[in-house]
Amino acid sequence: MELAQRMLYLTVVGCLVACGDGPSSAPSVEELAGSYALDKESQVFLRDKRGYGSIPPSILRLNRDGSVAATSIPDAYTDGFGKGTGQFVSGVGRWKVEKSNFGYGVTLDIAQGGSMPPGIYHASSIHLSGRRAPYRIEMLLGDPDSRETLTYERHEG
Repeated sequence: MELAQRMLYLTVVGCLVACGDGPSSAPSVEELAGSYALDKESQVFLRDKRGYGSIPPSILRLNRDGSVAATSIPDAYTDGFGKGTGQFVSGVGRWKVEKSNFGYGVTLDIAQGGSMPPGIYHASSIHLSGRRAPYRIEMLLGDPDSRETLTYERHEG
């Protein structure tokens, strides 16, 4: 393969990996605000691949006023390595949409006081997928090269 062909190939493959299927422009607060629940495939992944037992309703609630309530989030997301201990954590704080290297995502600023470690969870690890609302929220577990994510889908409730 010639150098020009290789460069084009790497560009296309890189975009397929990095660009994903997310929105092409920043979604509005109105488009994103709502309640998102951990999808069935992610629940199976946690049980079969990460050893989680019973999985409680895991909900990410993005409110129109910029506040967020994260309820029963698998600790595999918060431990930095994507492994977890089979526990679930919860917290409250603020959220906003931000551009990242992978398109658009949600940044969470979790306050002290809950069981979820306080701090900033950046949009580079909380991707938005879907070209238009309703979007899905994908939380990256550990190493980006692993391509392991937990997917949250919009739901009523």
